[in-house]
Amino acid sequence: MTGISTGSLIAPFAFLGPEYDAKLKEAYTTISDKDIYKVPGKLKLLLNLGRLEGVASTEPLAELLTHLIDDQMIQKIAAEHNKGRSLLVGTTQLDAQRQVIWNMGAIAASGHPDAPKLFRQVLRASASIPVAFNPVYIKVTAGGQEYDEMHVDGGVRAEVMLYEAALNLFTSQKKLGSLIPDRPRKLYIMRNAQVYPEYESIKPYIGDIGTRAISSLTKYQGVGDLYRIYVLAQRDGIDYNLAFIPKDFHPKRASEFDTKYMNEEFDLAYNLARSGYKWHKYPPGFEPLTPQPASGQQVQP
Repeated sequence: MTGISTGSLIAPFAFLGPEYDAKLKEAYTTISDKDIYKVPGKLKLLLNLGRLEGVASTEPLAELLTHLIDDQMIQKIAAEHNKGRSLLVGTTQLDAQRQVIWNMGAIAASGHPDAPKLFRQVLRASASIPVAFNPVYIKVTAGGQEYDEMHVDGGVRAEVMLYEAALNLFTSQKKLGSLIPDRPRKLYIMRNAQVYPEYESIKPYIGDIGTRAISSLTKYQGVGDLYRIYVLAQRDGIDYNLAFIPKDFHPKRASEFDTKYMNEEFDLAYNLARSGYKWHKYPPGFEPLTPQPASGQQVQP
């Protein structure tokens, strides 16, 4: 199980299965903007404009994570890790411009007294959109010295995380050969976003233009990730299954964490799953070529 950005907040609940469905629903249908971030007053923003790390602080999200991801839940994740399952979350280490993949099960099972704190820090960092939210600083030791690494939303590096960094089956097969069992492999990707163009009249102001440009960049980076993973899945013989927000679902949201919108989106996904969701076998916009008959052959009607 992997997660980036909002997917990192979903992943621990999904990893533990139906027992945590109610808590996952609580996390996504009962919160609002005030539970995620707080913005200082306009005067404070102007006075500190040159020293700001982000427009808003995610201290409320830190408190929410302490409530939602309690120590008992972390212990259960540790137990699943010890069975051989993996829960991976991606952040972006901004100084180094690299993706960092955190083995959350290993952190949970480490027995270190600071493990719960680090576990929640990583989730908070993975969902901290740069500029909009403050980065999260995580202490690391390298070369005998302690540093504060700056971590932000994993979506800066990749919107969907699996291959190359988290899993490289092709390389593993070359190294281990017959030691890797030959069995069916299935990949399920859930992209919590629209993947097709959406029209919206943008006001001619720098803030509106910038916000629209960034959201468009994020959308199409995500689509590119879906294509990249599809190509690698084809190479490695993995069954590709994709889910994303349907094209005809576009209710207006009053804010980024509009409770009404999130309830509508949650209900949509729940009902699609209950009715037997038809997973997409190809990335959006991709149509495979119809097989062509060999020279001299005819296609039977």
